[in-house]
Amino acid sequence: MSSLEARVAPIIGPLEVGSLVCGILLGCALLQGYFYHCNFEHDPCKRKLLVACVIVVDLFYFFSCAVMLWKLTIIFFGNVSQVEALPAASLSAIAASTAVMNIMMQGFYAHRIWKLSSSVIIPIIIGISTTVSTIIALYGAIGTMVYEPKWLGPRSWIVWVSDSCELFSSLVITCVTAWYLRKSKILALSGTARHIDRLTLWTLEIGLPPSICRIAELVCILRYGDMIWLGPYIIVAGVQANCLLAAINTRMIRVDESIRRDVEETRQHKSLPALPRSTLVTDARNSSSSAESV
Repeated sequence: MSSLEARVAPIIGPLEVGSLVCGILLGCALLQGYFYHCNFEHDPCKRKLLVACVIVVDLFYFFSCAVMLWKLTIIFFGNVSQVEALPAASLSAIAASTAVMNIMMQGFYAHRIWKLSSSVIIPIIIGISTTVSTIIALYGAIGTMVYEPKWLGPRSWIVWVSDSCELFSSLVITCVTAWYLRKSKILALSGTARHIDRLTLWTLEIGLPPSICRIAELVCILRYGDMIWLGPYIIVAGVQANCLLAAINTRMIRVDESIRRDVEETRQHKSLPALPRSTLVTDARNSSSSAESV
């Protein structure tokens, strides 16, 4: 490998792989947004606004990644110094949109924990950790925009401190939610217990991917020290967007289960008139949208 390839490959390679994964995640997020639009038209305006903001931020995030990759591979082609410097505006936009996506995801889960536990201690801890992470991330984004991306080199603590705070919040959310669900299983009936087991599994599946991305990013920073950490970094927002939309759309599974229970009860009581499935679907969705998700 020539000296030119050795200088450019640790920057462009992770960005190309990360941008490809980011595009795939954007497509998944758009499909989840369409699924939400088709099945939860009676949801409150606040939740609809949250879903819309997630889609818009994810689109802006992917656009920023695409612009950065275009500049590095097309506009800065052959200019190693500019490639190593990185586009300041695109990098700052990626950092800012990641911070915004993190606020929406952590705020949504903190609200769920507050509803589940009726305690404000854990949500306050999550809020403090998220606030510290956001302030540090915005500080890095502004510094990169005002000066240049090389300004971030000797200040790698900005990245790993911000990642550590976000990793702490994600792990707290996942563990606390799973713990409260398992705790509520003690007094539950058999059917409800199976439902709680399923919710616990979904919580782990939805909450762990952002943590895995942050751990991979920290490993790249502490182990290699180059710009390889940009690879896992630029997919974090896409992973968070899909996890948040998945957490919202899993209510559809509970709607289908309530429909099946209604149909079974109707068949058992043959004297009662059977309702059409369309009516059951509408009633179940209306009841699900009016109640807070567990």
